[in-house]
Amino acid sequence: MSGGRLTTCGDRAYLVLQHWDSRGEVIVTALANKVRQATLLANKVRQATLLATGESLPVRRDGRRLIISGLPVQPPFPWANVIRLELDGPVRTQYYYQAD
Repeated sequence: MSGGRLTTCGDRAYLVLQHWDSRGEVIVTALANKVRQATLLANKVRQATLLATGESLPVRRDGRRLIISGLPVQPPFPWANVIRLELDGPVRTQYYYQAD
């Protein structure tokens, strides 16, 4: 994933995006899990479950790539934004190296 960080806890992963792609997609290659739900967290969080939009984001697989789409053209916050991924179980990583 370029432009951010990935952190995990149990069957959830959090993508902390510091750079926003105006095409409305994020691509993650390090997760092998199926994603049950992806949600953009965009409000000041008072509790871990408070979501700004509450809407689910479309998620699809293209080979080893996890593609999260449906993001707004402009980021909700200028500094960093978070997408919560609810996974099908504990985090399973995969490593992908592409030869030049």
